[in-house]
Amino acid sequence: MFKKKIKFLFLSLLMAIAILSGTINLSTRNMAAVQACSPLYTVNTNNVNLRSGAGTNHASHGQVHQGTNFRTSATVGAWRRGTVLGAGVHSGTVGYIHSNYLRFVACI
Repeated sequence: MFKKKIKFLFLSLLMAIAILSGTINLSTRNMAAVQACSPLYTVNTNNVNLRSGAGTNHASHGQVHQGTNFRTSATVGAWRRGTVLGAGVHSGTVGYIHSNYLRFVACI
């Protein structure tokens, strides 16, 4: 029991030193940038269904092709909800694509 208290105090002291010295930054300033991220994906194969909901039981809005950009706004299980970007026929369409068919590109 005494060893656990000493270990806890020692680790607490190390954390305090790290925080005070600037080694660990507890600022929430960078958290806003992470939360504001809008992930951009590229469709990685041809003829991928853009669905009305998260699952194959939902209707397809049509198919998108390899190289199509898809900006996501939500995740439902393995499905990503987002908007098709570009000049194609589905540009601006909101729908769901399974994550197996998407490759992360950047945070925009």
